[in-house]
Amino acid sequence: MKKAISIILLIFSTQAFSQCGFSDIFPFNIGENKFEVTRLINSNSSMSKIAQVPAFEAMDNRWEKCKYNKNDSIYRVEIGLYHIKDKCLNGNENRIFLGLVDDRLCRIEVDQVFSKDRYDEMIANYKKYINIFIDMYPIDETCDVLNYNTHEKIGKGINFYRVLEEKEKKIKLEEISISYNVIYKLVYNSENKKFVRTSEVDYYKIEIINLNLKGTKLTSQGY
Repeated sequence: MKKAISIILLIFSTQAFSQCGFSDIFPFNIGENKFEVTRLINSNSSMSKIAQVPAFEAMDNRWEKCKYNKNDSIYRVEIGLYHIKDKCLNGNENRIFLGLVDDRLCRIEVDQVFSKDRYDEMIANYKKYINIFIDMYPIDETCDVLNYNTHEKIGKGINFYRVLEEKEKKIKLEEISISYNVIYKLVYNSENKKFVRTSEVDYYKIEIINLNLKGTKLTSQGY
């Protein structure tokens, strides 16, 4: 009986996820300004802002020098959001990070955390997202996700481009990237007085990024 219930729940989950589309993954549109983004956040009950202390809030709204572009200045705004678990974003925790440059939304990042007992479900979601993106961005290249310090492989992903030129030149990037990786548990080493990464899985993470630098002063040299 339990097996039958599990199968029914799995079928129901798959059918629900099949209704997931591009706009469900990215509820904002590239090119929107801060006013439009704010209006959508306040009118959408599935999202709430990640609270920031005043000091960090100031860092999320700042002027920057664009060194590779004759030190031209840009105004950067970063917004962090929680997203409820729904038919499309169903991690144990879902977050959306928005990046605006000169009042133009140019980067949307969607992060989903899955507990270590949900590996198969995480992989199924990862594959479903790929099937959505490949219809819109037919040019792709695979990549490995490496640990920044040790260079160990901890995951893998795919970068999608609309046209071959984007893949080759990568100047004004317009791409979708998706990856998943393993987050290993950290333990505190009292002797060395620092946290050490173990071989025990803590959780899994899916990261999806929609990036479009067209219409901004930024290029692939830095964004």
